[in-house]
Amino acid sequence: MENKKELTQSEKIDLKTTEISRLIKKQLKEEFPKCNFSAKTEYYSMGCRIDLYLMKSDRKIIRDISEISDCAILGLGTSYTREDIKKRQEENNHQLNQFTLRDDFKEDNWCNGVFLTSEGFKLLKRAVEIQGQYNYNNSDSQTDYYNVNFSFSIGLGKWNKPFEDFKEEEEKEEENPQEKIKVVDVLTKKTFVFRNHEDKEEFFDLWDKVVLEVLD
Repeated sequence: MENKKELTQSEKIDLKTTEISRLIKKQLKEEFPKCNFSAKTEYYSMGCRIDLYLMKSDRKIIRDISEISDCAILGLGTSYTREDIKKRQEENNHQLNQFTLRDDFKEDNWCNGVFLTSEGFKLLKRAVEIQGQYNYNNSDSQTDYYNVNFSFSIGLGKWNKPFEDFKEEEEKEEENPQEKIKVVDVLTKKTFVFRNHEDKEEFFDLWDKVVLEVLD
């Protein structure tokens, strides 16, 4: 995955924010074709912003509570119990911290209230990098001076539309939807179930003895 040709600040300014939003989504679609991103552009009196949301993923983004260490939870202080974190991890809407996503992945650190998987972190980090190709930041915190091409936020799902994380169980079902064969003896109406890969011999022995009808 390579960044597009680096733009000058003038070239970035010349691009309309709606066009930047479209370019970000286009590149994300190219790099993550099975993921679904949504981008919202907003203009206001002192500038503009792009809100980017990951709506559906082809890889696990949010860690299961069993994958979060006691050390990570203790590091949050006494305000959170494991049950509190479990509830947070099960939520389907999360506002993330883009600055955390600019750093390297740290297993015991959360991203603005949610623990991400390593693969999820990499995907979201890449999304932040892509928007950065069209943004600049000349701000100075010492003088309270704020100067960017556009404000940016990133999240999982929207307040009115939940994020759909990848579920391994569903993927396994799709990989082998006909793991079992179900047949019925049309004379006795007795039903038999066979595993495709394990019971072939028994299946064909029975086929020779009675008339069978394969059920859909």
